[in-house]
Amino acid sequence: SKGSIQFTGSTKIDPSLDIVMSYKASAIVAEAIVGGTTSRPTFKLTSQPSLPQDEIISQIMFGKYAQNLGRFEAIQLAGGVAALAGIGEGGLGVLSTTRKALGVDMLRLNSSSDSDTDQNEEESLSGTTLEMGKYVTDKIYVGVEQGMKSDTTGALVEIELTPEISLEAKTNSERTEAAVQWQHNY
Repeated sequence: SKGSIQFTGSTKIDPSLDIVMSYKASAIVAEAIVGGTTSRPTFKLTSQPSLPQDEIISQIMFGKYAQNLGRFEAIQLAGGVAALAGIGEGGLGVLSTTRKALGVDMLRLNSSSDSDTDQNEEESLSGTTLEMGKYVTDKIYVGVEQGMKSDTTGALVEIELTPEISLEAKTNSERTEAAVQWQHNY
């Protein structure tokens, strides 16, 4: 919603940052504020209504309050909070360490279920998958995805056609999906 990068004219190139990114969800309007300089940036999250940092991140990542998250969503939330706090390389230590040990570029838990608060633990795992993959070039990602409560294993390929357009394909024993995704960062 706002962006300013100012060069101070010194011999060292270290511009000042004043960037505000807004995110509107059903329950909140959140702002990520980046300040400081490029060598020492600052980062702050705010929201209306005012919420703690973990609740803001939960709303941005999952569209629901932290108390309503499933177990794996809570783990991902902890990783997001840790990354913002600057704890550990890449945020969540366990997944980051495992990813490095396996020699893969991506290791993450995905959740596709819109779990209710009354949903039991077994049902909340039904939409959870473990994804693992590697960038074979800087523009091609190949991965596998395994369901946590099913025998469904799938393969996925993502090809960056341009910096803003990518082609994604995913297949498993139940279905095959392909999509063209457009993303514009401004």
